[in-house]
Amino acid sequence: MAKFLSYEDRLEIQNGLKEHLTFTEIGKRVGRDRTTITKEVRNYSVEQDTGYGSYPHNTCKYRKTCKRKKVCGTDECRHPLVGVCKQCELLCNRYCEQYEEEVCTYRFKPPYVCNGCSEVKKCTLTKTIYDALEAQRKATAKISESRSGILKTEGEIALYQKAVQ
Repeated sequence: MAKFLSYEDRLEIQNGLKEHLTFTEIGKRVGRDRTTITKEVRNYSVEQDTGYGSYPHNTCKYRKTCKRKKVCGTDECRHPLVGVCKQCELLCNRYCEQYEEEVCTYRFKPPYVCNGCSEVKKCTLTKTIYDALEAQRKATAKISESRSGILKTEGEIALYQKAVQ
C-alpha cells in the first residue's frame, strides 16, 4: 500500500462526498482509515466566494429579501447597472449598516464541504469545496517542500554549531 494518496484516490474521495457517503464508507472504497479521509478533506479543501447566475457572492443574512438600493454611500452608486444591493459584488455589504454575515453551518460539521449539498448551485455564501485536482497539487507541493533541505542560512548553522560545541 502506498504511503500517500494518489490522484485516483482523491477522485474517489471527491465522488464519495458528492454521493453523500460517510468518511468510513469512502475509506473502505479507497482502502484507507476514515481518519485519513477526514484529514485529507479538512487539509486540502478550498474556500470559494462564488455566487450563481446574476447573483454574486453575498454573505448578508438579509440578502434574499433586501430591497435596499445605493448603500455605497454616495448619490451615484458605484454600480449603476445593479438594481438592488443584493446583486452588488460585496461593496454594499461593506457600507450597509444592516449587514449581518451569514455563515453556512454545513461547512463546520462532517463532511465539512459543500460537495454534496443540493443547494450549492443556488448559494451565494462562502463555500468549502474538496477538489481532487487542487488537493493533489497542494499535497505534491507540501511533500516537495518537506524534502527541500534545511531552511536555515549559513550564519544560523554556524551559530548552532558553536552552541553545540
